[in-house]
Amino acid sequence: MSRRLGDMLTDDLMARFDPKQFPALADRVLVLLSVDAEGRPHPAMVTHRETTAKDPRNIRLALWKGSSTCRNLAERHGCTLVVVDAGLTYYIKGRAAELRPAMDGLPYLTLFNLAVEEVLEDVEPEEPITSGITFRIKDREQYLSTGEEILKAALLP
Repeated sequence: MSRRLGDMLTDDLMARFDPKQFPALADRVLVLLSVDAEGRPHPAMVTHRETTAKDPRNIRLALWKGSSTCRNLAERHGCTLVVVDAGLTYYIKGRAAELRPAMDGLPYLTLFNLAVEEVLEDVEPEEPITSGITFRIKDREQYLSTGEEILKAALLP
């Protein structure tokens, strides 16, 4: 059962969304749920390369320009970012607003700000989560380099 932690990111979540942690979390996948035109949840997989905390109340999302997720967030705004990894599960609920239709130097990405409204933690002590979703990075050096560029651009004013 989930419990409400408040209306801002915890210290643990701030640490996870710190760009300095990106190399250690590069292969971890997060799930971003937006609301489609029919009112149904629309899942999208994102990574720590595309998500970073500006502060405890704001997460920047660098999303593929023209995607269904971008359209959903631009039109309906409500979303939930699901963070699952060994020993932890968080649901970050909020409202997204488009900041830049094309990021500087990264025209294939649209930048959104997720204004955090509620953070929930879901823990089952008797049956703990043992892993999150991960993926195999084909060219780690290139992936990390591009990720650092994306995260730096996402935090620009």
